[in-house]
Amino acid sequence: MILPPPLKKGDRIGVIAPASPIPDREKLTRGVEVLESLGFQVELGKNIFKSRLYLAGSDEERLSDLMEFVEREDIRAIIAARGGYGTLRLLPLLDFEKFYTNPKIIMGFSDLTSLLVPIAEKTGLITFEGPMVASLFSKRDELSIEYFLKAIKIEDYVIAPNPLQLHVITPGSGRGTLLGGCLSLINSLLGTPYEPDFTGKLLFIEEVDEPLYRIDRMLTQLRLAGVFDRASGIVFGEFVGDFDLSDLLFVLTERTGDLGIPVVYGFPFGHGAHFVSIPVGATGELAVGKERTHLRVLYRAEGAVNV
Repeated sequence: MILPPPLKKGDRIGVIAPASPIPDREKLTRGVEVLESLGFQVELGKNIFKSRLYLAGSDEERLSDLMEFVEREDIRAIIAARGGYGTLRLLPLLDFEKFYTNPKIIMGFSDLTSLLVPIAEKTGLITFEGPMVASLFSKRDELSIEYFLKAIKIEDYVIAPNPLQLHVITPGSGRGTLLGGCLSLINSLLGTPYEPDFTGKLLFIEEVDEPLYRIDRMLTQLRLAGVFDRASGIVFGEFVGDFDLSDLLFVLTERTGDLGIPVVYGFPFGHGAHFVSIPVGATGELAVGKERTHLRVLYRAEGAVNV
């Protein structure tokens, strides 16, 4: 794996909208102000306010902002303004070699899963599921900011959630390459040229606004595809939806509780109040117990290097 250079105060962050249009410019402005208050310079993509139906401009416009920031040496990190839908459409247009030759932090979640996972898999560059500018940065969520600052140092750190918010499905320990994000976007990669190799992966998964039967269907698809048979552990973040937690836990337990690997629900990432940054492609060590559960992030455990 390839380590992006750490982000430090004074560095310039490029902000893009690779998926849906930005509905609330005030939220984007607040998010930019938070990043600036942390000591970073911020530059918006040229096409960030474009809109075409449910997309933030044409595929070519959205791609242009992304690739410009990838190639510019003065841009040290790229963070999405928001998710929505549309990132998947960019995959066949990407020049993946440029991510390898211009390694830098690339961050987002939700629809960005379909960009972050293929980049990590095809180039070896570690990418980041983490807060976006018009969402959790705009709210100045302190937990999200705390783990953002930990992750961008490119130094090992530990995610230790509040045990009162966790639900242990299967105790145990597992180690593997971190892979994950939004459940529906992971499923959308199956059967495509961008489907990742799930062998030995430590999966982390969240979802939003999906009814339980659809969550069941997507998890069942992963089971039938042999994904869970190859995984070393599963960390469920927050699933936000119109259902009771007890019913959700029943579905998660039924679909993943018999795998013989550690499984836990309730880590602070997802479409809820918090999103702790998790690097896709780094090594993770998961310990799930009744009294203590944590995820250790190791950047250089498998020989990851700087280019």
